[in-house]
Amino acid sequence: MVRYKRNIGGGVVRIPKEVREALGDNIEMLSNKISMVMYPAGEDKRKIINSLNVIIADLMQDVED
Repeated sequence: MVRYKRNIGGGVVRIPKEVREALGDNIEMLSNKISMVMYPAGEDKRKIINSLNVIIADLMQDVED
């Protein structure tokens, strides 16, 4: 897992090369008021959910520390 912090005030988000390579050329994004997920277009939703569960576990560890 990799964390990135970016300033998006200018309206343009630069996605690091490692992330672009992992996601491929076509992506889908899903967002709400405070978070967003990007994933390869057409990816199995179960795989996305499993991946998000890993991220959630990492965030929970941050909360507990």
